[in-house]
Amino acid sequence: REIWYQIALDASYVGSYTSHETLTSTYNLDALPFPLYQQCYSVNSLCDRTVNNPFYGVVPATTSLGSGKTVAAKSLMVPYPLFNSGVSIASNPWAHYRYDSLQLKAIKRFTGDRNKGGALTVVFGYAFSKNFQDANFLNVYDAKPVHELVPYDKPQNVTLSGVWDLPFGKGRHFMNGAKGVLGAAIGGWSMHYVYTYRSGNPISGIDAVNYCGTLLLDDQTKQHWFNNDPSCYKNRPNYTLRNVPDRYGWLRQMDNTNVNLAMAKTFRVTERWKFSFRAEAFNLMNHPLYGAPSTSITSATFGQLPSDQQNFPRIVQISARILF
Repeated sequence: REIWYQIALDASYVGSYTSHETLTSTYNLDALPFPLYQQCYSVNSLCDRTVNNPFYGVVPATTSLGSGKTVAAKSLMVPYPLFNSGVSIASNPWAHYRYDSLQLKAIKRFTGDRNKGGALTVVFGYAFSKNFQDANFLNVYDAKPVHELVPYDKPQNVTLSGVWDLPFGKGRHFMNGAKGVLGAAIGGWSMHYVYTYRSGNPISGIDAVNYCGTLLLDDQTKQHWFNNDPSCYKNRPNYTLRNVPDRYGWLRQMDNTNVNLAMAKTFRVTERWKFSFRAEAFNLMNHPLYGAPSTSITSATFGQLPSDQQNFPRIVQISARILF
C-alpha cells in the first residue's frame, strides 16, 4: 500500500516448518540405566570405584576396555559394555525446525532532479523473527528433543539503502547556473549507502551452578560480557541432570552494525570522453565485531570476547576511469 509522500509499504508474514530431519547430535543408547544413575548421585563411589576388568585379555589391548586389569565400575554397568565407543543413533529423523517472522519493506520513490532534497530513492527493510529447533537432547534420559533457539537465531534485522543525487549543479535545485570549474566540481555527485543491523547470535548456556543470580551486567565490556566472577560458579555435581539450556535467548553475542558508503561523479571532458570518479568506504564507522565469549568456567577466557575480529576494519578505496 502507498501511504504518504510516495512511500510504498509492504508487510508480510513469512514462516516455515521442517520436520523429520536428523538430529544435530547422536543419541546415546549405551548410557547408564537411569535408576543406577540416581543411585550413583547418592553414592558416587558406586560408579566411580575401581573393579577388576573381566574383559582384560579377552578384547584387544588396543581398546580402552582391554588395556588394563582394572576399570571403573560404571564402564561395566552400561547396556553394551563390550562396545568400546558405545552405541548411538545418528540418523533417526526426530528433529524439526520452525521459523516465524514479520517482514516490512518501505520504498521511497525517486523524488526528481529538481527537488530541494535532491533525487532520492530509499529502501527500508525490517524483519522480526524467531527460529526454533527440536534437534538434540539436553540429557540422554529425556523423552524428546529439547525445544530451543537455533544457534543462528537473529530476531532483529534492519536494512536501509538507497541512492541520493545531491541537489547541486546543473539540472539540480541549488546552483543550477554554476559553470566552469565550480559547476564541474559541485554538480553530478551521487551517494550510495547501505546500513545494516543484525542481532547477535544467542550465547551458549553455562553448564554449571550459578550462586550469584543474573548473568547480565550494567557495564558490559569485552572482558566482562556477562558476570564471569569465578566465585559465582561451581561445576554441576556428578550424576545430576543438566537444567541449563543449550543457549540463552536473552544473552547474545555482539550486534552486527555496518555502514557502507560510496560517492560517485562523472565529469564530461569532451562530447565523447568522460572521466568517472568513485570513492567507497566499507565499515565506515569502523565498528568491530567479535565472536562468542567462552562459557566454560574452567577456561582462562571465561566470559570474555575473543581477541580475533570477525569483520574487516574500515576499508576506503578510490577509483577513477575514462569512459568513451
